[in-house]
Amino acid sequence: MIKKILFLAFFLFSVFLLPLAAQQEKKKNRVEILNADILKIDRTRYLRKLQGNVRLKHENILLTCDSALVFDYTNVVEAFSNVSLNQGDTLFLTGDYIRYNGDTKKAEVFGDVHLMDKKSDLKTDKLEFDMENNVGYYLTGGVITSEKNRIESREGFYYSNTKDYFYKGNVRVVTNDYTITSDTLRYNPDEDITYFYGPTEIISDSAYISCERGWYDLKNDISKFSLHAYMQTKEYTVRGDTLFYDKPRGYGTANGNVEMLDTTRKVILFGNHAVYWKNPERSMITDSAVFVQYSPEGDSLFLHADTLRSFMDSAGYRILSAYFGVRIYSKDMQGACDSLSYSFVDSVIRMYREPVIWSGESQMTAKTIYLYTRGRNVDHFEMKQDAMIISEFDSTHFNQIKGKNMKGYFKDNHLYRIDVNGNGQSIYYPDDQGEIIGYNKVDCSNIVIWVKDNKIKRIVLLKQPSGTLDPPPETFTEDQKLKGFIWLDTKRPRSPQDIF
Repeated sequence: MIKKILFLAFFLFSVFLLPLAAQQEKKKNRVEILNADILKIDRTRYLRKLQGNVRLKHENILLTCDSALVFDYTNVVEAFSNVSLNQGDTLFLTGDYIRYNGDTKKAEVFGDVHLMDKKSDLKTDKLEFDMENNVGYYLTGGVITSEKNRIESREGFYYSNTKDYFYKGNVRVVTNDYTITSDTLRYNPDEDITYFYGPTEIISDSAYISCERGWYDLKNDISKFSLHAYMQTKEYTVRGDTLFYDKPRGYGTANGNVEMLDTTRKVILFGNHAVYWKNPERSMITDSAVFVQYSPEGDSLFLHADTLRSFMDSAGYRILSAYFGVRIYSKDMQGACDSLSYSFVDSVIRMYREPVIWSGESQMTAKTIYLYTRGRNVDHFEMKQDAMIISEFDSTHFNQIKGKNMKGYFKDNHLYRIDVNGNGQSIYYPDDQGEIIGYNKVDCSNIVIWVKDNKIKRIVLLKQPSGTLDPPPETFTEDQKLKGFIWLDTKRPRSPQDIF
């Protein structure tokens, strides 16, 4: 019996105590009235009407306005005219009308709305702000201005704790130097970094940039663009999976499916990794690197190497160097070597270490080969030391010409003459309608070779030639090879794809 009485007493005590505790908690969080010129109370509606120099406080939040309605039962305030809501010394919110809920610490602001911190001012016509979590947002369009830029968007979210702004829909950033348009953007005034999410365009006086992801550090002038990144200037365009540029250092990189177009020189560079230095100006591209000198007529030059470098020489002229596994293709000429250099001032391609050139039916080799170009066409070439030309008559007979040095001439992009200078030797198979009728082996100091339709048509021997014309041999022997003979037809690129 005593236990039942004690249990009943405890139950009744709890029933009466809980509402009291709730009332005390509710009273603790109630909006306080600090000042008002006029106060009217409507007891039937649990409403207090305030007019003139109204000042209200809720925890660390101070609200001022010309007039207000305080709903005691719901702990809600409606403030009118010249409304200002401050949270500590970090957040200042103004508008024409504010509805503030003291229980949820959420505010709805309408009219000429401004959300300000120490570095930026957000303007919109409707803003909702969660004072508990320090998050505000607008969905009807807004503009944020700071010392360096102006940002517009259809929707925006502000995180006061981290000072992060998120913008979505028709985002536009305007600065003194450039304009950014994006689908989604994040900006932190303290970091002064803009992050892009979705299709983005950046336009300045000197460049156009587009991407789908990236960031721009305004303070340090460093940027990174990815996902279909593209940059265009007056002189060139660059594409890649990722583009990075540190302007103060004059250093940039491009990675993944890199494409660099020089519109002035009509040159395109391809690769998967590229690096650029501004001072002194130089660049490098590797990983499937390709150089293309393109022609509207379709006779483009394709060059592949492990690494391509571009730099300025001491006189200020641009040099392109390619090394390791160089292969060249054009419609009328192909080539291969270990390394080469190309000077834009004299338009000379210099090929080093086991260079070889193919033109029509002819294969040309030497210690070094120089190709002199004019415009996009080869004008002439020089073959230095152990120069040799081989052309295949059939699978077992090869016409061969060898000399100390050679010089070849092109007309309308076709080889028509070759001069052999010094220590000339020749093995030649005269024929009658495609049938070999003899075997001609000659030594001669200088030789002139005339070419037509990519075939040797006539050989002129100069300066005391000596040799014999014998019947055609029944079998192919080593005697029918000049010293240094090597047939490299299997290495010949036969299409732009063969340069790899």
